[in-house]
Amino acid sequence: MLSIELGTEILKQGTKLKFSGAERITDMIIEKKQEEVKNDSTICKK
Repeated sequence: MLSIELGTEILKQGTKLKFSGAERITDMIIEKKQEEVKNDSTICKK
């Protein structure tokens, strides 16, 4: 019984790590897009 609970916990932790990794990647993409928009607006003003 303990091994089943341990396996379930390992799967839960793995899922949490995948979500946190996906969140970091998403945040990086959003930041990059915001920088691109900011740079584009600066170029257009010149």
